[in-house]
Amino acid sequence: MFDATKVTDNIEKLWAEPLDLGRERDPIHAYVQTIGYERRRLVHGYQLLVDELDLAPDAVGAELSLPSAISTLARTTCGDRANSGQPAAVYDSALGSRFATRGFAGDAKSEQFSPAGGGTDDGRTLAYVTVAHATDADIKRRLYDGNAHSFVLYNFDLQTHVGINRAGTNGIPIIGATRESRFRPPRPACGAIIGTLSAYDADNDDHVRLRNTLGEDNYQLLSQTGIHTGDGVDITAAVAAAIVALEGMYETMHGLVDELDERGVAHLTASMEINTEPESRVMQVARATLFGGAVRLQGLGTDASRYSGAFVEHGGNAGDMRLQLSYGDAPVDGLPVATELPSR
Repeated sequence: MFDATKVTDNIEKLWAEPLDLGRERDPIHAYVQTIGYERRRLVHGYQLLVDELDLAPDAVGAELSLPSAISTLARTTCGDRANSGQPAAVYDSALGSRFATRGFAGDAKSEQFSPAGGGTDDGRTLAYVTVAHATDADIKRRLYDGNAHSFVLYNFDLQTHVGINRAGTNGIPIIGATRESRFRPPRPACGAIIGTLSAYDADNDDHVRLRNTLGEDNYQLLSQTGIHTGDGVDITAAVAAAIVALEGMYETMHGLVDELDERGVAHLTASMEINTEPESRVMQVARATLFGGAVRLQGLGTDASRYSGAFVEHGGNAGDMRLQLSYGDAPVDGLPVATELPSR
């Protein structure tokens, strides 16, 4: 018989901690001090199992009579090679090494998909394969029979990206372009999202998918009028990337509703990588948990007309100006927590 007391207590403790969303952060802050910390809270008091040797049915395996949590990790991000720098390496070492299944030889075995534009091209499939691959019937039986508190933790990180050319024109940053290296001129990033908004091609499957993901009202606003800061910086590409990440997270959660059993806990994030030379950063735009049919969801929203943004000073350093997105009248450190999934 499952005893959900410890799991429920850990989820409550996670949500008792406020979180700033919509702020451009260093990768270590985003992946270790935010996402990593939350997942550690979820498994507090548990033996965390990620190594496949832990799952062996003999003396090599973990002692499953202890409260135990099997963890697995799924990530989606645009396949653009601008995403191959420092944030990707920090993600692999900070989250992949801690929460992805590790194979017999110690290699990380996460679910990884790279649809053009990021987010997801099929959140229900992502939910299905992640849950199916995490355990098989024998492992799940041994885990559940071993201790009444044991559970499986499914982690999902839905990511998009946007370029920022901070040098810009006359000192005004250009959002939607990045220098892949110091030896190359700026280019569109994310190219799939920029292309969808500026040169839509109905014969391009990626353009069609991204336009559908944004929704027609958002597409018309973003492609025709755009969104600008109070001092005139065009933040349209960042808003579009945030919405694509959010919709990917929502779609994955809808899939998980049908996939999770009573001992399945899901922790999800939506974020975008800020591609900028020389050091890229990360902006988390939403977080969520799903357990026992109960949803907790906090983040920016999917109505482009409610977005605003500004470049703000970071850490008292006047030379370090970072993008901050806001949604409606809510402060980034006080976004409301929803308990229902948006309808599809």
